[in-house]
Amino acid sequence: MKIDKLQLRNFRSFAAADIDLAPGLNIVGGVNGAGKSTLLDAIAVGLTGTARGSESGRGHEDLRRHGDRKKWAVQIKAGAETFTRQEGEGPRAAVQQRIEAVLGVPGSVIRACLYSGELLRLERKDAQRMILDLAKPAAIDLPAEIRELCAGLKMLPPEATVSLADLERLYRDVYAKRTDASRALKAIGAPDAPVALAGLEGMSLAAMDDQRRVIGTKIADLERQRDQAVRAEAEAAAAPRRIADRLAGIDRSLQDWREKLAKVPAHENVKMRALSLSHQIAAAGEGKSGAETAHREAGQRLAVAQAALDRAATEVSVSEAAPESCPTCGSKTTAAARKKSLELARDRMKAAEAEVSAARHQVTEAASILQATPDVAGLTRQLVSLEEGEALAAQIAESIAGLESERETAVADLAEIEATTPAPVDVDALATRIAGGRWRLDLLTGHAAAVRAYEQATAGRETAEAEREKLDRLCELLGPDGIRKDLAGGGGVADFQAAVKAQLEPMGFRVDLAPLLALEDDALVNGLPTRLLSSSEQIRFGLAFQVAVASACGLGLVVVDDFDRLDPGSKAAALAVLSTCPHQVIVLQTIVGKTPEQFVALAAERNAAGQTLILYASRDAEGRSTVEAPGRAGVGV
Repeated sequence: MKIDKLQLRNFRSFAAADIDLAPGLNIVGGVNGAGKSTLLDAIAVGLTGTARGSESGRGHEDLRRHGDRKKWAVQIKAGAETFTRQEGEGPRAAVQQRIEAVLGVPGSVIRACLYSGELLRLERKDAQRMILDLAKPAAIDLPAEIRELCAGLKMLPPEATVSLADLERLYRDVYAKRTDASRALKAIGAPDAPVALAGLEGMSLAAMDDQRRVIGTKIADLERQRDQAVRAEAEAAAAPRRIADRLAGIDRSLQDWREKLAKVPAHENVKMRALSLSHQIAAAGEGKSGAETAHREAGQRLAVAQAALDRAATEVSVSEAAPESCPTCGSKTTAAARKKSLELARDRMKAAEAEVSAARHQVTEAASILQATPDVAGLTRQLVSLEEGEALAAQIAESIAGLESERETAVADLAEIEATTPAPVDVDALATRIAGGRWRLDLLTGHAAAVRAYEQATAGRETAEAEREKLDRLCELLGPDGIRKDLAGGGGVADFQAAVKAQLEPMGFRVDLAPLLALEDDALVNGLPTRLLSSSEQIRFGLAFQVAVASACGLGLVVVDDFDRLDPGSKAAALAVLSTCPHQVIVLQTIVGKTPEQFVALAAERNAAGQTLILYASRDAEGRSTVEAPGRAGVGV
């Protein structure tokens, strides 16, 4: 990997910077506080999501430029790839997965290439993990115990042979599950056994349940007795009132019916009146029939007389208008004959008028007789009304008799109730017994619930403890002291150690990683544990190990920030090694013995002459850092 450009936005002392880098050796010089180490942290954050000294648990807000509210961003361009990380994207972000997939190197190994002495600063188990990441054992055979424990914990059982990444993933899952199990155990705590109450010592849950059923049945029976007694008392108190109300209603009905009966005529008077009306109806019927006949005959006589009068009047009119000659034969008539004919016609007309007058008088007399005849329909209605009144009287009498009988029954019922005294029931005593039963039932229920909860909690804790023990064992088998230690002699680790030795021995270091991989001691350098090396030796070994790691993992990137801590001789030797290194090397160096102007002039001269790129880092009065490449066109901020 070769970084072509590093872009910073609002990152620590850099407000904005676009820094071009050479594929070989890059030396960044500047006074203390100019921002050199910030470049290292920017590369580390961009490629791993972490930076030394940063509070990663807070989303790296501490990397933001002081006093600025905008979030920081780092972009790294390497060939055709561009990696961009913004504030809040830590080592578990999606961009980190992409970076590790593209580079083929885990984050821990990238940090070892960026920070010299990373192996010396890590705890043994973390250093062991880093070396295993570098060694990349191709296949790891999982012991049967690990597979059985995974199956028993209902986790996804891994295959018999897995990769190191699968092993790490399984270890993280198991560790997280063990943490949850420990929290669950802490939440459960140690359940306290319930205190046995008087009379319940040694009683089993089954016996308590039986007692509860018996007591519940008895309480239900007592409650039925109490309810029946209460209803009986209420009925005994309400029955006399109910019958008294019934008697009052009967008396009111009797009074109403008797008043109606008093308004109906007596039976004897009704009978006599009905007989008289029957005779009147018969006589009126006969008289009305004769009167109707006479009236009809008089009407017929009047019609006949009126017709005769009309004919006579017509004859008179004809005679008065008769011509002197006959209209038919043409013979002439005498005046005497015409006069005689007129007189005869007038005589007939007078006779007809007399007959009409007599007929009209007869009609008037017949109508008067018919009108004077009694009204049969009215008499009939009177007779029907009398008969209906008699029927109503019978009904009223029947209703009165029924009400009087009902009244006698109600009076007898009232007398019987007043004479009967029900046996008293002590409702208060029943209530006391019910309350005692309920108290005993509540006591049993509460104690049974406490015992059951204790047994469940105990069983749950035992299950949780058994699961946690399995998880502890699985963590132990998957952790640094387990299968990882067994990998120390594997083919991949042996090949890595041989490659590291080949890189370090020309630099004067003989290294043995076996004690570290076995977690028995630190790695041995020239026969000594790394903790016993002098500061200068630790720095030189750290630089050499960086180069070896970069070669072994294929990353091809080394950043050196401890260069100033070396003595002149060691610094010259280290610079010689780094100059011939086939990787991209970034050396951060503090200017010593020269003014910034002299360093810039020297950098411009060497940048124009060779492949080595010398960058100059500075910081202005407002605290903003910049990086430039004197003498190199198109390179810098």
